Amino acid sequence: MLLFELFDDIDMIEYLRWQVLDYLTPLAAKDIKSVPIADIEQFLMDVKTGLVVDRGLIMRVLDPDLCKLVDSIDRDTIYLVKPIDKLNAKSEEREEQDKERLANKATDVAKKAVKAVK
Repeated sequence: MLLFELFDDIDMIEYLRWQVLDYLTPLAAKDIKSVPIADIEQFLMDVKTGLVVDRGLIMRVLDPDLCKLVDSIDRDTIYLVKPIDKLNAKSEEREEQDKERLANKATDVAKKAVKAVK
């Protein structure tokens, strides 16, 4: 008997989603852009849940609306989003604000230096 079998309130789809995310996250971090559905199917078969693993289950587990690591699923391929790009991406407005802030700081430092010399 597995631990999660003792509790009635555990959602198996959510449990499987976390298992698959543990599998996919290192792949996405290594800039792997896609994974065959057969690999995920084999991985889920190794997770002892007692569920029949088929394409329908994989589609529910890796629904792109609920699983933000998955960009899309097309035929037999799962396309991943690279999470690092999303975290480091700056909008043009944000970059402009950063440049203005840096320019203002440089101006303030220059003014203080001039005052200190006088």
